[in-house]
Amino acid sequence: MRKRKQNTRKLKPRFYIFSEGEKTEYNYFSSLISDLGYNRSKQVDIKSYKTKGKDALKLIREALSESPTESDKFWIVIDKDFFTGHDKVFELKDSQRKKGKNIDIAFSSICFEEWILMHFEYTGRAFASCNDLIRYLQRKNYIANYNKADKNIYELIKDRIETAKENAERLNRNSLENNPGKRIFELNPYTNIHELLKDLEDFYNKHVKT
Repeated sequence: MRKRKQNTRKLKPRFYIFSEGEKTEYNYFSSLISDLGYNRSKQVDIKSYKTKGKDALKLIREALSESPTESDKFWIVIDKDFFTGHDKVFELKDSQRKKGKNIDIAFSSICFEEWILMHFEYTGRAFASCNDLIRYLQRKNYIANYNKADKNIYELIKDRIETAKENAERLNRNSLENNPGKRIFELNPYTNIHELLKDLEDFYNKHVKT
């Protein structure tokens, strides 16, 4: 009697983005992955959680509950505004990476709008709160009537994305040089959203495009 062959086909790697932001971040990344050409249902997934009390530690634990494999990519998107305990989040990320989990953190300070601001100008200004940063965006008229729930934010700024990447790299370099000994989550301003974008592009070229 012929034995049935076992299905040895490997599952394709997936790219996951976990965000504590239910509006701005979710809408931005949803538009971005569509623009890159991803088939969201099969290749990339964005999950947004309303974490009680800005509990980013719960967010990263939610991500880990998905049991990421070594070939899967996991990014946690968090910000600094009104949240404490970032040290525990980064420590958990580091410990999981040592165990082979391909997980990273996209951190913005003071909030995700720091990344949006980088599309229009370079500044090392430290904003006291996200509301202050949003008021700055509105006062500069970079995005008329800016609203965190606007689903068209990505479309409005995507033509400036290369400028944003360059500005963000410069911002982080200067923030680290000007604050020796401080850890990333202690910095203000800071945003490494551009690193997440590069990972998305590399993942597409390696696992989707071919």
